[in-house]
Amino acid sequence: MRRRPLLGSFVGWGLVVLAGTLGACASGRVAPDPVPDPACGLLVSGLPARAIILDSREVATGSSREAVVLELSLRVLPSVGKAFDAPASTRVSRLTLPQLQAGNWVPVRFDPVDRGRVAVDLGDCRTPGGAKGKD
Repeated sequence: MRRRPLLGSFVGWGLVVLAGTLGACASGRVAPDPVPDPACGLLVSGLPARAIILDSREVATGSSREAVVLELSLRVLPSVGKAFDAPASTRVSRLTLPQLQAGNWVPVRFDPVDRGRVAVDLGDCRTPGGAKGKD
C-alpha cells in the first residue's frame, strides 16, 4: 500500500476550500465588505458615553443584503458635562435593527473636541457584534 505525502493532502484540501470560498463569493452567497466603517478611529480614541436614540432611519443597504446603514439622531449623556444632541451614521446587521429604534439606549463614543462626531459602539468596525480592534 502506497502512502501519499502528508503535505500534498493538506495542499489539496486547501485548494478545495479556496475554490469553494471563491465560488460562494462569486455567486453572491457570501458578500465581503472591504470598506471599513469611517467611525472606526472614533471607536478607538473617543470618550465613552451612553445615548438615547431620538430618531432612526434606514438610508442605504450595504454591499451584502444583511447589512444596512442607519442615520441616527442621538441625545448623548457623557459621564462628565452636559447632554448634547448629535447625529450618527452606522452600518449594522439587520438582526441589530430592533436595538436601534427610537427610545432605546446605546453605548457611544464621542470626540471631546468636536462633539458633533459620535459613533455607536456596537463592537467591531467591519462586522457588527464582533470583537473590537480586529482589522
